[in-house]
Amino acid sequence: MVGEWTYDVFLSFRGKDIRQHFIGHLYEGLRGRGIHTFLDDEELERGDDITRSLLTAIQHSMIAIPVFSLNYATSSFCLDELVNIMDCADQIVLPVFYEVDPFHVRHLRGTYGEALAMHEERFKSGEEGSYMVKNMQKLEKWKTALKRAANLSGYHFKIGCESEHMFIKRIAAAVSKWIHLGSLHVADHLVGRELQVREVMKLLKVGFDDEVCMVGIHGIGGIGKTTLARAIYNSIARSFEGTCFLGNVRESSGAYGLVYLQKIILHKLTGDTTIELGDVNEGISIIRHRLCQVKVLLVVDDADNVKQLRAIVRDSKWFGSGSRIIVTTRNKGLLASHGVRRTYEVGKLNGKESRELFIWNAFRTDEVDPSYEDILNRIVTFTSGLPLALELIGSNLFGKSKEEWESALQQYKRIPNKEIQQILKVSFDDLEEDEKNFFLDIACFLNGESFEYVERILHTHHGVCPKSSIRVLVDKSLVKIDGGIVRLHDFIQDMGQEIVRQESPEEPKKRSRLWSFEDIKHVLEENKGSNKTEIIDLVFPNSDENINWDGEAFVKMNNLKTLIVHTCCSLEGPKKLPNSLRVLIWQYYPSQSLPSDFYPKKLVMMDLSYSCLNSIELQEKFVNLKYLRIDGCKLKHIPDVSFAPNLEELSFRQCQSLIEVHESVGLLEKLRVLDAHGCSLLKRFPDLMLPTLEELYLSSCSSLKTFPKILGKMESLTMLELIDTQIAEFPSSIQYITRLQKLVLGFSGIVELPSSIFVLKKLKYLSIQMCDGLILCVQHEGEEEMSSMAISNQLHLDFRNCNLSDEFLQIGVPRFSNVKKLDLSINSFKVLPASIKECFFLKELILDGCCNLEEIRGIPPNIEKFSARHCRSLRELDLTLVPACTKECHLLKELILDGCKNLKEIRGIPQNITAFQVPTSTCTFVTSSYRSMLLNQGLNHSCMGSSISFWFQNKFPAICLCVIAEQSCASFSLRMIINGHNVPQFSCFFLEKDNMLIIPLSQKLKKINDEVHNLLLQNEWNHVELFNDPIMQRLGGVEPDDSLRLVLNEFKPSDAMEDIEFTNPLLKKEEDKVSLPLHPPLSLSDGAIQINDTTIVQASKDHPAKAQDAEITGCSENGQEIPLIQDDDDDNDDVEMEAFYASLNVTNVLSHSHDKFTTNAPNEEARNALKTVKDFIINNDASVLLHDEHYNVIQNSLNYLSGLTSKDGISGEVETLVSEASWLFNNCSREYVESCIKIKSTASELQRVDELEAGLESNKNRYRENVALENELRQTLDWMEKKKRSWKRKSML
Repeated sequence: MVGEWTYDVFLSFRGKDIRQHFIGHLYEGLRGRGIHTFLDDEELERGDDITRSLLTAIQHSMIAIPVFSLNYATSSFCLDELVNIMDCADQIVLPVFYEVDPFHVRHLRGTYGEALAMHEERFKSGEEGSYMVKNMQKLEKWKTALKRAANLSGYHFKIGCESEHMFIKRIAAAVSKWIHLGSLHVADHLVGRELQVREVMKLLKVGFDDEVCMVGIHGIGGIGKTTLARAIYNSIARSFEGTCFLGNVRESSGAYGLVYLQKIILHKLTGDTTIELGDVNEGISIIRHRLCQVKVLLVVDDADNVKQLRAIVRDSKWFGSGSRIIVTTRNKGLLASHGVRRTYEVGKLNGKESRELFIWNAFRTDEVDPSYEDILNRIVTFTSGLPLALELIGSNLFGKSKEEWESALQQYKRIPNKEIQQILKVSFDDLEEDEKNFFLDIACFLNGESFEYVERILHTHHGVCPKSSIRVLVDKSLVKIDGGIVRLHDFIQDMGQEIVRQESPEEPKKRSRLWSFEDIKHVLEENKGSNKTEIIDLVFPNSDENINWDGEAFVKMNNLKTLIVHTCCSLEGPKKLPNSLRVLIWQYYPSQSLPSDFYPKKLVMMDLSYSCLNSIELQEKFVNLKYLRIDGCKLKHIPDVSFAPNLEELSFRQCQSLIEVHESVGLLEKLRVLDAHGCSLLKRFPDLMLPTLEELYLSSCSSLKTFPKILGKMESLTMLELIDTQIAEFPSSIQYITRLQKLVLGFSGIVELPSSIFVLKKLKYLSIQMCDGLILCVQHEGEEEMSSMAISNQLHLDFRNCNLSDEFLQIGVPRFSNVKKLDLSINSFKVLPASIKECFFLKELILDGCCNLEEIRGIPPNIEKFSARHCRSLRELDLTLVPACTKECHLLKELILDGCKNLKEIRGIPQNITAFQVPTSTCTFVTSSYRSMLLNQGLNHSCMGSSISFWFQNKFPAICLCVIAEQSCASFSLRMIINGHNVPQFSCFFLEKDNMLIIPLSQKLKKINDEVHNLLLQNEWNHVELFNDPIMQRLGGVEPDDSLRLVLNEFKPSDAMEDIEFTNPLLKKEEDKVSLPLHPPLSLSDGAIQINDTTIVQASKDHPAKAQDAEITGCSENGQEIPLIQDDDDDNDDVEMEAFYASLNVTNVLSHSHDKFTTNAPNEEARNALKTVKDFIINNDASVLLHDEHYNVIQNSLNYLSGLTSKDGISGEVETLVSEASWLFNNCSREYVESCIKIKSTASELQRVDELEAGLESNKNRYRENVALENELRQTLDWMEKKKRSWKRKSML
């Protein structure tokens, strides 16, 4: 409602008391000050429903003035008005006590007490029943409203103390002050700001008065920073003791100085217009002294210098508690340097918002001529969501024809709008000279490139590092780095290109940078080069374009430093190239060699990839060359590179004709990157002595059989990639690559690993995949130290699909003692040896797809994740530690066993496991044993489908999400939304049929704690939605699956369960709620339970040995997971009950109620009770519970059976069944009772609705009668008016 008031003031009064004198004078006094005031007899049109009209007027008035006169409370109409006024949260209420003591109003004394007593007597003597109750409730509301209003600060008029004229003048002055707070003009048509306002309001934390909060709003010029700040100012201004919107700080400080700004702040926030300041320091002292106890709202708009902020908002201690400071700027770095930590970047409008704003400015209406649709959409796209451009261009096109729109768009594309450019250019003008040059380079030819590429080009071209300057450009919102890509807004890029174009509007050859194809074509074909041009970036718009030149155009360009030609096959090679070049990038270079007189001593970077070069000679003229890329060329030999001693990067990947690399390549002392990827004919690589080499790529050199010898220490090489080669062994000299961190091998034959590889202490990742086999060399004498020397405990070994044998593991596992992650997936070994228990640093062990794996003889003691998917030969799994240990494997958090179809026995399930995927029937194990030890205490809530949600307050609860694929195999891509905002960092999972996945939500969110914290509402309910993301499903080629069961469980029992709700707590009635009991856990023996063919042995905390030796109890052969909570829909109760009993396979259980653990046969009464339950379940449905006779029989049978034990011939299975059936019976009974209560309540409400409808119809009839009477009166008046005119004409005659 804020900012959308229809009226400034609403007057509430008792007409008979004061309408003719005081109210009339007050109304005129307010109107005289330009205050739009609602007065019922002045504003309501004849025929309106007065109650509805008044209510609307109250809600749309900024200020309400109830005038309490002597007989105000005698009017129920006035009292109803007052209740509605006090219920308006955003409204200001200024009570006026006219010849009435506020004490009497507040405490209901005098005439107010008498009036309320009169109303009460009238209500009590009136109608009985619900109407009397309702009237008494209304009476209480009247009393509350009077007390609340009388407690507010207001105005008291006593005859003789003050003239009525002066009293009204004081009220009008106060009202005038209030309506001017938050009355800044925001925009003629505000679009797309609601979400932005909410986000900034979160940062401001309005309402928390224990701190002073400073928030920065930044973004490019014209993006709407000031508009956003004004909207926020208007929304919250009335909550502060003093407010000031200090606009145009950049211009004002430049024109009038900082003292001028300080005086404005002091005048507005203190009201003292007599303050005079000598200098800035005096202003600082006075601001700090006068405002330190005042709660203020101060907006500093368009700041561009830290001196401005230091002069007016240097320290939060300058202002009183609860103050809020907002700074808008184009320079994000300014906020950082001033210590403003809470910042918000204003983004561009989306397509829908852009269209709406443009349409309003271009048409002044929401309706669009269909013939304009195409050009309208193209203009909206052209503006790129910049509000300034949308408003200016839209306003310029208002009232013009479609042909004029087309012409204007072409003009804007060729020469940008001057007004837009002038606003955007402000940020450019503030840059230093180097920063301006870097910006113009990016705007002309580097927009959309990677940051690494941009940095290298700029550094090479200008000879200075551009990092700090680029940071300035980012801070000033001229450049944005998004995902490692340097980007400019389209209008920012246009502004930069227009600055260069203005260097010589008519002659492109005189410009410093050329990027337009037409301009470059003109210069090259006409041989009009000049020494003004420093950069050429030639991009052919399509393959049909061509440039007809003689190759001589570069002769005059003796200051050309950067030449970039993109993917051109139609351009003839140059006859001349300028020796001034520092950057030469010409992919698909058309000539077989460089010009013979090309002598580029300054050349630093050369890329001639995929060119027609068949040879290249690097002579002394390339002495400064650092980066050489000749990928995909037809070269057969890499020449002598010793004449280019400064080479740092050398790439000749995909040179598939290459057969020889010169020995000098292996001796470059400054080389950091060497890339020979894909040289398929290369059989030998020169020996290496490259002390600075960091990256070496030899993958897809499919003819390469030996790894080059290492001639000396190479302490900088960190990555080695050797995929798809014939390399079968490594030289022992590999130990000289002392800082190697990543070694990747793949698609090879049998690979022999030297023992020296285990000396590489910095190695973090060793991956050998898709090989025919692995051999670990036996250590020679004198190499004994190698096995004892620890590999880095950060090492990740990945030996997937390497045909590993049992013999390999017997030798290799002892050498993996310090490995952190070990992946042995898709291998052929049968036994994981017991030596794995000696891998004390191993946190993650992956054995997926080891189809021959039959036995696991040990588990690492500190394992956190264990995965053995699809190990179909595995029949048992023992998760207990070595015999010397006396407790379970307590560190294990994730256990993944889906697809292990023959798994029979699991021992030692840890207590604190948080992620669990299990095979088919093990889901029942999770429901019983796992939940009993982990989830039994606290909440659980489930539903079928693809989504589930809950509400919480305070901290995010320690709960986990269980996903069960009940009907078929399914993929699950978790998406979480908190309070309408998407939360990233979740993965996609695949579940086989009847598999369960458990995801610990709170632990997952710890990784992005800061992001989540910003989404949460303090001291309020937060809404969390979890669902299977259909978009991610379809991107993966899978249709969404709604057959999943989603379950929420608490895995850390909490005392604060009232802080979690599964229905919207804001919609709940304020009454005691009946809490349904949780689904009771299946009773378990201390030792084990049998589920289908899998035995789950649960180790006891206190008696592990006893747990291991425990006997195995029986359970139903086809046990399935029991639903955790039944749905609340009453219509589905019958179906759910049938499904419940069917899931238990009741017939089988009841027919085998006597087992080896019972000592006696059931007596006749027990058998009859069992038969009653059995007959009820099998032959009837849940609807029979609605009949009292059947209900009582079932209830008595269940009560009787629940009191029996094994001594009475009742098996453990039947005990469990009775417990479950009793729970569901009671639940259904409770739901029935609750449903009856709801039906009764609903019937009462329906009766009330009928009464209201009847009353409404009566009102309608009376309204129709009044309208008919009014029409009759109008006709009579018209007839009389005609007669009057006729009499006048006769009298004139």
